Amino acid sequence: MGLETGYEDLRLGIQPFWFWNGGMETEEILRQIEEMHKQEIQGFIIHPRQGMDVPYLSELFMEKVEIAVQAAGERGMEVWLYDEYPYPSGVTAGQVLLDHPEYQCKKLEMRSCTAEGKERVVLDLPWGQVLSAMAYPSKEGKIEWKKGIGLLEYTGISYSQEIFQFSGLTDYNRKRYFTGGQKKQLQWEAPEGSWQIYVFTEVVMTGFKYFGTYVDTLNPNAVRAYLDTTHERYAKRLGRYFKTVIKGIFTDEITAFPPDRPWSTLLPDLIIKRTGIEILSYLPVLFGISMGDMTDRVLYAYWDTCTEAFTESYDRQVSRWCEDHGLLFIGEKPIMRSSSLRYMHCPGVDAGHQKAGVHPLIAPGKYRANAKFAASARHFYGGRAALCEAFHSIGWGMTLQDMKWTFDWLAVQGIQWFVIHAFYYTSNGLKKYDAPPSAFYQMPWWKDMKELSAYAGYITEPNRTLRRIVPLLLVDPVTSLWTAGKGQDEKKKQFGRLQELFLKYRLDYYVIDPGLLAAGEVCRDEEGVGIRINGERFSAVVLPYLDNLEDACFRKVEEFTEAGGITAAVGSLPEKQIQTLDPGPWMKEWLEMGRGNGFYVREGETLCRCLKERLGGYKLEAADGRGMEDVFSAEYGRADGRRVYFLVNAGPAERWISGNIVDGSLRLAPFGSGIFTADGNGMIRGGMGTEERTVELSLDGEWRLALKRPNVLRLGRWSLRAEGTGQKAPDVEPMPVVDQLEKGKMLIPVALKRQFGCPKELELSEDDYEYQTSFSVDDPSVLTEPVYLAMEPEAVRGSFRIWLNDRPLDEMFETKELWLPNNLAVECGKRLQMGENKLRLVVRCKENFDGLRCPLYLAGAFSVRIKGLGWGIGALKKSVPLKDPEAGGIPFYGGVAEYEKDIIMEGAAAGEPFTLAIRDSWLQDSVELWVNGVCLGTRAWSEYGWRIPGTLSTDGPVTVRLVIAGTLLGLNEGQRFCPKSHRYVNYQGEEEEIQAYEAVIYK
Repeated sequence: MGLETGYEDLRLGIQPFWFWNGGMETEEILRQIEEMHKQEIQGFIIHPRQGMDVPYLSELFMEKVEIAVQAAGERGMEVWLYDEYPYPSGVTAGQVLLDHPEYQCKKLEMRSCTAEGKERVVLDLPWGQVLSAMAYPSKEGKIEWKKGIGLLEYTGISYSQEIFQFSGLTDYNRKRYFTGGQKKQLQWEAPEGSWQIYVFTEVVMTGFKYFGTYVDTLNPNAVRAYLDTTHERYAKRLGRYFKTVIKGIFTDEITAFPPDRPWSTLLPDLIIKRTGIEILSYLPVLFGISMGDMTDRVLYAYWDTCTEAFTESYDRQVSRWCEDHGLLFIGEKPIMRSSSLRYMHCPGVDAGHQKAGVHPLIAPGKYRANAKFAASARHFYGGRAALCEAFHSIGWGMTLQDMKWTFDWLAVQGIQWFVIHAFYYTSNGLKKYDAPPSAFYQMPWWKDMKELSAYAGYITEPNRTLRRIVPLLLVDPVTSLWTAGKGQDEKKKQFGRLQELFLKYRLDYYVIDPGLLAAGEVCRDEEGVGIRINGERFSAVVLPYLDNLEDACFRKVEEFTEAGGITAAVGSLPEKQIQTLDPGPWMKEWLEMGRGNGFYVREGETLCRCLKERLGGYKLEAADGRGMEDVFSAEYGRADGRRVYFLVNAGPAERWISGNIVDGSLRLAPFGSGIFTADGNGMIRGGMGTEERTVELSLDGEWRLALKRPNVLRLGRWSLRAEGTGQKAPDVEPMPVVDQLEKGKMLIPVALKRQFGCPKELELSEDDYEYQTSFSVDDPSVLTEPVYLAMEPEAVRGSFRIWLNDRPLDEMFETKELWLPNNLAVECGKRLQMGENKLRLVVRCKENFDGLRCPLYLAGAFSVRIKGLGWGIGALKKSVPLKDPEAGGIPFYGGVAEYEKDIIMEGAAAGEPFTLAIRDSWLQDSVELWVNGVCLGTRAWSEYGWRIPGTLSTDGPVTVRLVIAGTLLGLNEGQRFCPKSHRYVNYQGEEEEIQAYEAVIYK
């Protein structure tokens, strides 16, 4: 690839998507960049996102981007442009199709039926271009493919709808009849015998998110139009910042569409030119129907051509544009085969969407979610970094512990750049539900993000600066997936399970494309027979669950094995023919029969044991007798010959590790990790922690509580009444009104939209919707303090009025920072009363996304009581159980809380330093520790340990204060995280779970 110099100093680490999803005010843009800079975020990707109020690519938009670029440059931060609004890439927010409707993406649809002799066939077809209509004779259930009859001339145009309207053109008639709904139709009388009929139609792809339809990404002209309308616009307006501050452009989720069966009007000719196969004669094969001996060859020709056409049309063209403008081509998208990443300067994947506490999906069969694919492509094709887009849809309960845990196992696989999904410019209204969470200033733990920023730089350093020790080449099984039909999913799972076994046995590997392996050089040296790829030697080649091999790859495997190289096939032998060569006889002679160093095994465990025996390498074992399924590692070589090891414990319990590289045993904390350098004897020593005395701090019992923000009562359940129809629903959650009507099982009031000669369309009719809820005031002290009725901007859409205890709340909502800088609030304490309080809201809804869309809140110095579907507020508790927010009266609190307690440090000696550790698995939040008024620092994840100096060590009681920064799960969703079920559950409305919830949470 080009761009050989100038990008060696990329900052990498954490560089997130910055969702531009609001009004994009200049002052707020600058404030947020400064927030990122203070937390040591290295840069950001400007991602125009749904909800943005500034017209995309307009001059105003470009002005905002330039402001952000200048501010980032002043702070030494990197900026990356995102190439679409919102996603996937390729259409310039629809402009490409507006200018060029001829570039619309097409897809294939199949209609089929059977017929007996003299039967009249009537087959409705979609509106599109009929490419093939064939009838094949069938005898005893077997189709005679070579005796087909063409039926194209029996197809024509019809209509599927009848339309009635009162719209007469004269005084004599007011009733009209029309037809609509164009379609194609086949009508044919079958000759004698049994017949199988297949008709294939090329139709415009519709129903695509955001844009309705999409572009033909196999068409280079369509991609060129995309570059002209997006990339060239950026270059014209911001080109002077390219390479200095703006480092590159991120592409996202684009592939050959539709992904399960790509199509283009160009594709038939491309397949003929590339393979000589007339695909229109074999279309049933694309729908999983076998057509005999040619089936696998046709599927291979089809998918190989689709892959190469997309790679050349999109990846190569975009990469060249970026190189011509001094930028890097980066991003993540479906990986059609590993070689399709060869043009990306920073290839990426989309993985890491779990909370800590489960086994990580570290090696899924799905290519796009497998970090090894990105890391391998970066290594083989000269990329600057391997990236991973992570954390979308984990929800508002995500902690820094979750993120650190994910970073660990991604870094083990070779990832150097963590693209956090996402930093939200705003989380107001419905925007908070855009695949949350926001890992930005909205989160209470944001103040400690710099801890994670520093850690990201630490764990990615070996992948950036050291040589990774990798003995194995794992051949991408893509060609066998292409021909597997319904067995494809199982093959992907097998492929993923094999990689997990490689990690278990410390057999590091790169995934290599069959085409790249074919370009390797077989070599012989003091280590034996190897294969060199780009000058780098590898010891063994593994063929995983393959049914076939491309000719050039087969020839290289043949050469390598016959020279004495270690070649292993697992699960199946690649003996089917997909090009000109038949590999079957050789595979049986050399691998099935085990000639030379070639062998075939059925099971992955057997394969790993054989490879470990032949290759050797380092070993890690469980010194504590537990399994090693959650312990991952990577080995690196330093210039001085010493080895470096990155070890990760992805499990929730501490682990003691031994092995042939460990002197004694090594402790890994729960969710712990570390980078260890071997000594001159090749051994690593010590544990993760200190050899000083350790005192464990219990979180049980009562703690004094102080809140840094007002507490909140989340009003998340309402009764709903539609004033126009009088319909009622007793229990709805805040969401757009059309969804509330559906969830409440109410009839949806509709209006008819009429156009002359066209079918009628239904629209939600304009109406007033009344929402009611209630809560109780349980203590008179609440009435003496300010209490605010609060919400986020955009929580209510449509004109509205509010009544509290049947009195109109006419005061204006004003901006007041409560949990966000721009909360809207009005003081309502004087209107509260002891006992039940009623809140009523009437919203005029004109659009189906109007209504009470997000909760309202009470905010103040009170505690919250929850029982079933009811709630109340009382005096703020001064002493609470730290581990039970509900019992503490703060289930919905969304801020930093201080817990204080006087404790005698059992086991500490006066005047001697020691380590204070919290090993309660309940704790996964960020914690700042104070002892006797002295701050001893923040621990954002396990292991929670602080060194207590001798000056603070005493035999008597000390005052311990824990400053805990939680999440917004309770506030935004009304939920808590249940460790046992590893899911979020509601505080309200789930009676069985509420009753089962223990006051002392699980240790």
